Amino acid sequence: MLQGVLPEISSFLVHGKIVFFNPKNGVFSFDKSDVEESIGISLFDPPEFSADLYSTVTICLQVSNACNFACDYCFNHTKSSIFMAFDDAKKVLDRMFIKFKNAEKFFVDVSGSGEPLLCFSLILDINNYCKKMSNKLRKEVLVMFVTNGLLLTDENVALLQENGILFGVSVDGCKKVHDAHRRTASGSATFELVMKNVQGIADRQYIGCAVTLTKVQFPLLETIEDLLHVFSTISIKPVRSMFYGFDDAAVDFWIGEYDRLCTYLLAQATKGDYKMAQALLNGDDYFGKFLLRGILDLKAYNRCDAGSGRISFDASGNSWCCPAANGIGELSLGKEWTVDDESCKKLYQKSVGATPCKCCEFRYFCGGECFVELFFHSWNPNKTMCRFNQALIKLALFFTCEIETSIPRAFYFLSAFCEAKIVRLKKDKTLDAFLSQNPTLSFVEGKRRYDLLHPKY
Repeated sequence: MLQGVLPEISSFLVHGKIVFFNPKNGVFSFDKSDVEESIGISLFDPPEFSADLYSTVTICLQVSNACNFACDYCFNHTKSSIFMAFDDAKKVLDRMFIKFKNAEKFFVDVSGSGEPLLCFSLILDINNYCKKMSNKLRKEVLVMFVTNGLLLTDENVALLQENGILFGVSVDGCKKVHDAHRRTASGSATFELVMKNVQGIADRQYIGCAVTLTKVQFPLLETIEDLLHVFSTISIKPVRSMFYGFDDAAVDFWIGEYDRLCTYLLAQATKGDYKMAQALLNGDDYFGKFLLRGILDLKAYNRCDAGSGRISFDASGNSWCCPAANGIGELSLGKEWTVDDESCKKLYQKSVGATPCKCCEFRYFCGGECFVELFFHSWNPNKTMCRFNQALIKLALFFTCEIETSIPRAFYFLSAFCEAKIVRLKKDKTLDAFLSQNPTLSFVEGKRRYDLLHPKY
């Protein structure tokens, strides 16, 4: 079915309530008349490709592909212990600062395809250079990464926090599931070691948790409740893997678990308790992404910023659209520490113009398929994941309609929270005003003082 013959109004049923929506522009409501009023209203066309598509640019530096874990679903199959030289990292950063000269802020993600804390001194050197460039550019250049947590010693944590480096920790659900996937290279279990390290950190306000979903089943809601005792931000994502990715049975199970989660979030919202919703909305959670789009009424014209606002470099100087694309030739963006604009443009156009997705009623809520998943499935959407995505979108839109009509205080609170998150990805005008009022302060020192006065989350 072509885009031109999509129905004017579609609907779906969740917990006995019908959500109506217009698949041509993404308008949705419990009230059919609200959607009828949107008939004939078109969305804006996706913007043309340029270096200014995103106000925030993420530079991914795969500082090492070495790792002290042997996770069974890892996309890094050739751990050759190659480390990035600081001079090369500096070269990449300088080039990206010029390439994206109009960006409002930069994230420098040193997670890589291995364990970043194996090159701790390099991370500190990169961070010192980013502070220097922050002062020169008068823009935030924030170093961040996700670690497996095994090397989060008291000394390492103290240095990371003293230097303002953000980090998250990979914890795959409960102990049984985590230890099944995430073991050391020698085969030892890691859950208790990692959790002991994290729980030993006094200030965990800015430490998030990254959970990977596979076919292995566990109780989602109860696991999130347990993780909330340790982490304030939780990001759960399905694995990108031909062997560990979802099959139909896994999708059926996880849809049921997310249905339970949605029901719980609504019950908590009725009580004025938004802690779990905030934890999912605050980071890069898969369901949280759909919730945020529903609550803020955002429409998606592509899947993500890979290749446009996010560029990844491996330690050998090859560039990719994201770290998970490492080694996939079709997703290569360049060699010798360069990025080919034409390759980036082709990927972007393939993303926004994906023909199969134009036939989908949920395209403006989903944004399309991940480049890596497309590669795995011969550049066609993964139908199994499409079913999972649509189920989560339905739950997110139902949740939004329910709190907007029945729990307005929850809708206003979560809308404000989501707006504050979006603002974090743009230039902070109040920070600029603070710096203007304190002209003798460097950018880094001024922001440090400002953050003490205005904690974000």
